[in-house]
Amino acid sequence: MIRDLLIISCLVTSSLSAAKPFNPDDRWIAIGDSISTNGMYAQNIELFYLTRFPSNALDYANAGIPGDTGAGVLHRFEWDIASTKPTVATVMLGMNDVGRGNYEEDQNQAEMQPKRTATLAKFEENLREITARLQGIGSRVVLLSPTPFDDTSRMAGKNLPGCNDALAELGRSTRRIATESGAEFIDVHTPMTLLNRRLQEKSPEFTLIGGDRIHPGQPGHFAAAYYFLQAQDVRGTVAIAHLDAKTSGIRRAENCTISELTGTDRKFEFTYLPDSLPFPVPTGAIPALEWVPFQSELNREELRVQGLAAGNYQLKIDEQDIATLDAADLARGVNLALLPTPQLVQSQKVLKIMEERWALIGKLRIIAMVENSKGRELPRPITLEAMEPALAAWEVELAATPDHWQITQPMEYRKAKPTANDITQKSADLLVEARAAARPVPRRIALTLVQN
Repeated sequence: MIRDLLIISCLVTSSLSAAKPFNPDDRWIAIGDSISTNGMYAQNIELFYLTRFPSNALDYANAGIPGDTGAGVLHRFEWDIASTKPTVATVMLGMNDVGRGNYEEDQNQAEMQPKRTATLAKFEENLREITARLQGIGSRVVLLSPTPFDDTSRMAGKNLPGCNDALAELGRSTRRIATESGAEFIDVHTPMTLLNRRLQEKSPEFTLIGGDRIHPGQPGHFAAAYYFLQAQDVRGTVAIAHLDAKTSGIRRAENCTISELTGTDRKFEFTYLPDSLPFPVPTGAIPALEWVPFQSELNREELRVQGLAAGNYQLKIDEQDIATLDAADLARGVNLALLPTPQLVQSQKVLKIMEERWALIGKLRIIAMVENSKGRELPRPITLEAMEPALAAWEVELAATPDHWQITQPMEYRKAKPTANDITQKSADLLVEARAAARPVPRRIALTLVQN
């Protein structure tokens, strides 16, 4: 067990130096299957860049298709990927390429081995071609290992033992292709698998993934985003302000501007202008904060004030009561990102704008999804009228299984298709609005000794 942990640790550590942060003004496209269509890991990454680097103009596009494989990506490459002219493309594939049916328990396992080997070889062939095509259109390529299949949880439901080991092999193939092609590589499979098993030691029914063992929930996506950002070695601090109340002096100011310091060792005020906003963790992702050290490593807004008289101090920001803090804690440093500050409220407004944008992107992906599966042979651009025969036939099929996950998609497509251009424009407008909302503003911070 210790040897396995050391091997995993080495793999994770070696993957961290293989990727670079996104550049300002990058057009980033996230290519993948249903895990990318859902897109929560990518949304967290986009939100992180927006709040951490508000002067940058990272533009994210979703290119996930449920059920897709490397072969499917190659089929839709021109109209769904190359057309966006990405400067950087991330590729996360494998959950469908692995051939999950090859790991059914009620099969002759020896007879399945040749099929498994052939499936893995096909994945590698397709990923090499995808990488070459992306590089051929001038895109920087970042290859991701797939998220895990949870075949170790003791939860009820169908299991596919060995499937996750096969996904680990796909991850090793992905890394090899990245090395050979000059692409970047980020390993999310290894650390997520390690985290999942560690948490299952405490609760065998736990899953970082989900009830179907395939699709991570929001906390799992957040963990994937954490490992992605960690691998990029992005700036971990929102801002650092180290001050001295006795001298009204600045000991350290990183990613912020400090001015107008006034007061004594019992009442101290200053104006604080950070370069960034604290990250607004989405409500559904909060459980992940117990699993990964995101707040301490990647969301540090540190205020340290030395020279205060002993006692408790009322922290006010822009005349709002925020917290009561001990002088000793202030001398050691407190993480403002964990408190209900006006900065956090501002970033939560950014999140709200982005959630509206992501919902619109979801509508655009329904259009892409339906046309990819039901309009493959139609000439592009595809019209609603041209799609109608296929939609009508599909509705007949779906009527036989009314609980099918795609039951509403023909109607959703009919609603979205005529307004696709408007949806695209509204999505772009919301990104502009979010960038404006993410610009930090000066805050007046006051610390006042509380009389006991």
